[in-house]
Amino acid sequence: GAMPLVTTSSPPIGEPLPSRNPTEEVFAFLESELLEVIDVLPSGRPGANATDAVVINRETARAILATLYLNAEVYTGQARWQDCIDQCDEILAVGDYALAPNYFDLFKVDNIEIASEEMLFVIDFISGVSPGGGVGWPRVSLTNEWVFDRFPNFPYSLFNGPAVQPTFYRRYDDDDLRKTEGFLEGVQTS
Repeated sequence: GAMPLVTTSSPPIGEPLPSRNPTEEVFAFLESELLEVIDVLPSGRPGANATDAVVINRETARAILATLYLNAEVYTGQARWQDCIDQCDEILAVGDYALAPNYFDLFKVDNIEIASEEMLFVIDFISGVSPGGGVGWPRVSLTNEWVFDRFPNFPYSLFNGPAVQPTFYRRYDDDDLRKTEGFLEGVQTS
């Protein structure tokens, strides 16, 4: 359904919550912003230096556009399949990217050599060095301030991580690698 379209990094505290915009308007805004900058972004894989990798390049913008077009029918009522394919073809035409041989290698702690050709936008998380020290940092840092400034008695932590409904999880066969390798099950402790 409709969603807020916030175009500032920190809306003023004390202001009313943003109104909801039609999904067609949000889609058009995102598409226009990406198309406006795509030709001025650098192209090709970033260097091996971790700070080089945290640069949004043309292919990252194209991947975001491809995702937007893949879901266009949901947001606008009009399918944009060919636009999605065109953006993916542009990424592959650069010649620097390929799918990792094993999907689950993407999620290993030391994955840069294994899966680096598949990664379009990388933020290197090194415990004790990276801000926040872990993979949850971007998600939480982008939401914590906004949520807790506006809702100081918010009773939940934003560190809970992704989860799926049991009915979704049970749809996988017990020997399906997506189930055996792709999910942590039960209580997790550090």
